[in-house]
Amino acid sequence: MKHKGMSSNIIHALAALWLTAVGMLTLAGCDSTSGDAMSRTITLAEANIKVDEYAENARQAIAPNLEFRVQEKQTDAPCSNSDGSPAQDRRDSSLSYELQGISADQIPGYFEALRTWWVAHGFTITDENPGNRFLRGEKKDDGFSMAMQSNNLGQVYLTVNSPCVWRNGTPEP
Repeated sequence: MKHKGMSSNIIHALAALWLTAVGMLTLAGCDSTSGDAMSRTITLAEANIKVDEYAENARQAIAPNLEFRVQEKQTDAPCSNSDGSPAQDRRDSSLSYELQGISADQIPGYFEALRTWWVAHGFTITDENPGNRFLRGEKKDDGFSMAMQSNNLGQVYLTVNSPCVWRNGTPEP
């Protein structure tokens, strides 16, 4: 998509910056507030599978016929506690998409479709910016989160994050 006065490199740099910011926002909730940080978790492999499942389910709810282009996929990333400190030896998984082939007038419907799917599947809306610019939700029972954001260029991004997990489900000896 060409925009007057903006080079493709600037647009891609802004998109990368946004993905980094969303990743940081979603990772901020990575530590487990319920229970001990040393307690058992799902494995990293299970977290990767569940990220993919949530992303596909959200894609089906938003617009099953649209192309969702992967912007970034992290299958074994270090994660941080909510205070920004490293989450000792725990990892997480994330997947970010850009929705392709959309028009600005369709964007509100995508946000509403995701909101409806979240409510029906146990997600709680944790952050929202009016005007269909940003929406974040978390599934409290498993710690997975999603965020969707649109920008002035008519681009829409969806990100799914796992909670922090131990690679094998338990702390390394």
